[in-house]
Amino acid sequence: MPIRDSSPIDEQGQFKPELIYAYTFNGNEIKSPLITMYLITYFILSLPNAVIGLLAGAFVSNLCVRWLRIASGQGRILSYQIVWGFLGAIIGLVAGLVAAGMIRPQTTSGYWRTASLAAAAVLVLALAVIAFCRVFAHIPPKIDGRELTLQLELRVPTGLDQTPQFLLKELYVDFLVMVPWGLATADRVKLDPAKARHEGSRLVIPGSIPVITSRGRRVFTFNAKGKPLWEELEIPLPPHPGREQLEWSGWWPATTESGQPWPETKLSCRFRVTKIEQEVTAAKKTKPDMDEFAESKAALDAIPADAPITVLLEFTSFGRPEGIKLLAIDRIAAKRTHAEEIKALMLSDDADTAGQVLRLVEHLPKPSPELLRAVAAAGSDIADRIRRVNATPKKADPDYLGAADVSTRFTGWIMAVAKLRAKDGGDFVPELRTILELSRVRKDSAAMQQDVCRVASHVLFDWTGVAPLPTDPKPR
Repeated sequence: MPIRDSSPIDEQGQFKPELIYAYTFNGNEIKSPLITMYLITYFILSLPNAVIGLLAGAFVSNLCVRWLRIASGQGRILSYQIVWGFLGAIIGLVAGLVAAGMIRPQTTSGYWRTASLAAAAVLVLALAVIAFCRVFAHIPPKIDGRELTLQLELRVPTGLDQTPQFLLKELYVDFLVMVPWGLATADRVKLDPAKARHEGSRLVIPGSIPVITSRGRRVFTFNAKGKPLWEELEIPLPPHPGREQLEWSGWWPATTESGQPWPETKLSCRFRVTKIEQEVTAAKKTKPDMDEFAESKAALDAIPADAPITVLLEFTSFGRPEGIKLLAIDRIAAKRTHAEEIKALMLSDDADTAGQVLRLVEHLPKPSPELLRAVAAAGSDIADRIRRVNATPKKADPDYLGAADVSTRFTGWIMAVAKLRAKDGGDFVPELRTILELSRVRKDSAAMQQDVCRVASHVLFDWTGVAPLPTDPKPR
């Protein structure tokens, strides 16, 4: 054991770092500055507090991810948690060193006081960060302890050029939560075209979305074919809905700023909230609509075996029972000529059909090499169409219909190739790289920039590690 030859404390009880700590080891006298030995001791004493800081940082990061709705993807959440954990460990270590320097423990009770002070400092700091995050947190409102879903019915304006079929296929609605410092969150409303109905001369389209926060203004935006369709619409939903919001509101807005009745040439809506428990219970009590399934299956069985794929596509569309979709997909995959037919449809001039077929490809079991080549050819076809868009002056296509056509095809294509690469070994990188380079040309087209360039740059980075250009649209 070391033999202490001098004391670290002088006659006045003051700590003297310049004193020498001397001890013998194997018959040799070893001398070391006292401060070095104390720093080593304090560092060792601080390590448990670093572990406390690591755990506190991980706990805080988990709360912040959920409360602040940190975007997932590309390991963002994991990176966020690692950074917070590392920062917590550093703070815990520093707090331990500072506490040891203040108390200068010499006995067991001193060591315990040092550890308690350091741990308390870390936990108080963690509670302060949690309180700060809570102020800006997105906490879902509840009724009777149950989270809520916002039910919405859109009443389409009269006198539109678009047909109901166009709206039911192309309309998408975003639900924005706006706070004083900007956009808090945005989510896509789930529309239900199968339940759309007419009230007089106006089409009514229902939809729903979870209510994920009690803060901010609730604003809806409406887009079709990559362009704004109607003006934004803000609804007067309270931050914490009560039981009165369980009933349908009147049609909103009801009047104009001048007090006149809201015109039928403008969009209006009505809304209510429902408790999620109520929706789940209702779903459990509702028996499957066997009549609809049986009717669809009978119609599918009546289709001849040699019928073209276009006839079977109807049974894979939105609103069909899931079992019918699977049966139709099996029928398509069983056709000997399905690869040739699918390729022809993917390259057809009907963008909606091409997009639907491309989205179908990802669900086909065991795609053949011929089908993989057809999907690659569809990517080259999209690139050719972008070249035509780039060569078309704005005044020749003021509504950007060419870009909308590309957007519809590319959305289906990128969904298909992502699944094919994951399970069937397709490449598709050359086609995607060409699409990305060409999509950067038309900066004036929102559909080209947001629907094609933004997605293509993000996916190419995931596949190859090639970073997007600074001028590319940022991922949402």
